[in-house]
Amino acid sequence: MFLFDFAIGGLAMTAKSAFPPEQLENIAAYLDGELPEEQAAEIERTLATSPEARQELQEMVAAWEMLDVLPRIRATEAFTKQTLASIRVEAAAGGRPKRRWVEHAIPVAMWGVLLGVVAAVSFAVAAHWGRQEYEPVLEKLALLENEPLYREVGSLKFLQKLHESGLFAEDVSPQDGAAFDLTWFPQQRSPDIRGGASDADATWIVAQYDRAEAIKRVERMPQAERERILAAFQRLQQMSSDQLAALEQLHRAVAADPDLQVTLRRYVQWLRSLDVLERDRIRSAGSDDERLALVRDARQSERLLALRLQPEELERIISLVEQRLPIPEEVRRRFNGGQSQAARQLRFLEMIARAIDLRGTPGAETWEELEKHLMSERARSVLAAEPNIERRWWGLLHAALMTVVEQLVRKHPPPVADTEKLDELLDQLPDDERNRILRLSPEDARRELWRRYVMRELQQRPKADREAWPAIWQAHRLAQEIRAVITGERTSLRWIGGGRFDPRKRGGERPPFPRGRGFPNGPRGGGPGADRPGNVPGPEGRRLPFRREPVGPPKDMT
Repeated sequence: MFLFDFAIGGLAMTAKSAFPPEQLENIAAYLDGELPEEQAAEIERTLATSPEARQELQEMVAAWEMLDVLPRIRATEAFTKQTLASIRVEAAAGGRPKRRWVEHAIPVAMWGVLLGVVAAVSFAVAAHWGRQEYEPVLEKLALLENEPLYREVGSLKFLQKLHESGLFAEDVSPQDGAAFDLTWFPQQRSPDIRGGASDADATWIVAQYDRAEAIKRVERMPQAERERILAAFQRLQQMSSDQLAALEQLHRAVAADPDLQVTLRRYVQWLRSLDVLERDRIRSAGSDDERLALVRDARQSERLLALRLQPEELERIISLVEQRLPIPEEVRRRFNGGQSQAARQLRFLEMIARAIDLRGTPGAETWEELEKHLMSERARSVLAAEPNIERRWWGLLHAALMTVVEQLVRKHPPPVADTEKLDELLDQLPDDERNRILRLSPEDARRELWRRYVMRELQQRPKADREAWPAIWQAHRLAQEIRAVITGERTSLRWIGGGRFDPRKRGGERPPFPRGRGFPNGPRGGGPGADRPGNVPGPEGRRLPFRREPVGPPKDMT
């Protein structure tokens, strides 16, 4: 740290820095993460607006990382005693003499020393990696750098199929003009799905470096990256000749085709953005065709979930489906009278969801008529690409719900609740309520706390906000239930009407991880409805218990 601080001071004396003097003095603390938030924000603003400052910081970081390669020198006991003695003599003489020129010369000299150290370290690294034993590593350095990406695709055949499928040919994001940030909802996944176009899609993989370029790249690598390269080379040595030949063929093909490089990078970025269970399910697929089918299904689910509707589309679709539903006239008048347009839309969308969940989707004629009311080409193409007619309906219903929710949220912004505020609320609850919440899963516990916090804060808001937010909350919960059906987590909704959700209803044959099975159907584990999907009959004559042991607070609230 001492050497690096003086090096930065020397930089200010020897060359004009892109950083203001007061920021330059704090660069070392900024790199160590010790700078206060306000001062760090000032440096980041300078970096965001000045390419010269970014280049200068990269050079400092490279010098800083190279210092780690140097051996640690410890002062001898004689040196320590001599230094302390000189300090005592100077103090006895009445303070230090004036030596302004020395104070200015030291940073300059130390900067020169640092440059010499950097040159020496670079020479040492080059000499070390230039030895004969590292020649095979340098020869395959281009392959080793990208070996983690190649492990994700497995084979050239799968990568080519992935590219031909066009699944990563475009970005998956909400419809233009309809995107809205809902990250303040607990566990709400952003509708912008990673794995689309980016500035980093340019060609970056080459077949092989020449020896001099390979050594230069190694010089610029952090020590952790060098260790990763050596570990990857050891994995290559353990491969059979056929496996190694297939990997080299994949590398050469990717290096020669920029389009394959783009597909490779987007796929790996997308795969690593998935949750652990879904990612492992794709990785462990038995064949390339099976894995491609899983990727296509997940990608199509994301397209359905990212779909949004224009207000005109939404009103036309609701009006059409409303005509097809067998709604009694008395109920129809009650829904239409004395409510805002958004509230009315939400009520009918809930009725549609309930009808589809219990009776199945309407006929093909209704869907064909609906397609005529879809104004945007994107909505038509996304829904037409889905072969399952039921998932089409769920996707359209999810898009309609989220469109209404986003419109309401724009008019009635929610209170902001961070983790500390939720912790305070949890501490203020009565013991029985606190224990009940702690028995929930971390996601459900945080969602319940957030709902309580919002409802409490809304009491201070205008009447319009207080009336809108219960409907927003209910619609968002229903949209989350539909999301689970689209992604295959459930085969039916837990929604039972009137804004109520039955947490015991699993909604499918696949129980959610890591909990066990829920209540069976019927009063004794049998009876009417025992054969419905997702319900497990219990032993005859008694009801299965439904218990969950108390757990600690969610990790994100500790």
